[in-house]
Amino acid sequence: MVATAKEDTNSPYIAFDNLRITTADYSITSYTIKHHLQQPDGTYKVVDADTISESGKVGTPITADVRSYTGYTYNATLSNSTGTLEEKKELSLNMYYNLNHYPLTYDANTGTGTMKAETHTGTATITLTPNTFTKKDHAFIGRTTTPELTGTLYENATGFTMPLT
Repeated sequence: MVATAKEDTNSPYIAFDNLRITTADYSITSYTIKHHLQQPDGTYKVVDADTISESGKVGTPITADVRSYTGYTYNATLSNSTGTLEEKKELSLNMYYNLNHYPLTYDANTGTGTMKAETHTGTATITLTPNTFTKKDHAFIGRTTTPELTGTLYENATGFTMPLT
């Protein structure tokens, strides 16, 4: 497009017809929210399906929502969950979740013998260690989560997914 100047001898300014000036709008900026799950080796992996990339007006405060992931606990110390949108600067909020650690102990429940305690993490599928407890005149039929033998009965070397509720 060509602008045509009009001279007005009574004005110190030059007027133009059909002149368009384009300027950048810095009142809108972008932000990203990522959720990171701790892996068994201690590193963190982004949950791509839960990543949010949006834009908003400069000066707007942004707060990331804490998500719920089975087998994980939100880590507020590592996370930066809030920020304010700034001109010409992308805001990145990163939410971190640590693997839960579940202790698993075996109780002879009036029997004899010992079995080593175990720790399992996250949503691990585990296999119960085979029973080594003994009790005179009794046969082992399985384990439960209570000494009263109420609840689900788990047979020897049964597998299940942590956490066990």
